Amino acid sequence: MKFICFPILSVLIGSAAIASAAVVSGVVVNNKTRQPVVGAEVRLVPKSSNGVILGALSGSGGRFSFRDVAEGEYVLEAKSPASYGFRVRPARRIAFRAGDSLAELVIELGPMALIAGRVTYEDGAPAAGITVSAVWGE
Repeated sequence: MKFICFPILSVLIGSAAIASAAVVSGVVVNNKTRQPVVGAEVRLVPKSSNGVILGALSGSGGRFSFRDVAEGEYVLEAKSPASYGFRVRPARRIAFRAGDSLAELVIELGPMALIAGRVTYEDGAPAAGITVSAVWGE
């Protein structure tokens, strides 16, 4: 699954909008080496269909930050440009109320697995048009 992060420009009108916004910040690290991951794509995806997806790139030291996050429930996603998978601590689903902040969130990225092979019929002939899925769970 690919996603593209675009810089987000937001304009707030009035002090009430500023007071009700949440802040999310943290660091992206390699789950094996514990080293920071620079350039990881981090997204906050709202559970509501009318929300705005926020995106950021982890910078120096693997740091990322979202400011002015609207109240609501979100799923936190991350992907490294080096094709790492993602694992988030705390849980991937996070919720904010007006004025909340979540600092020092740690996103652990680990190498993704690769599955390769051929799908064939019993006689060894290639099976065209077959869909193969892999499901992972904790």
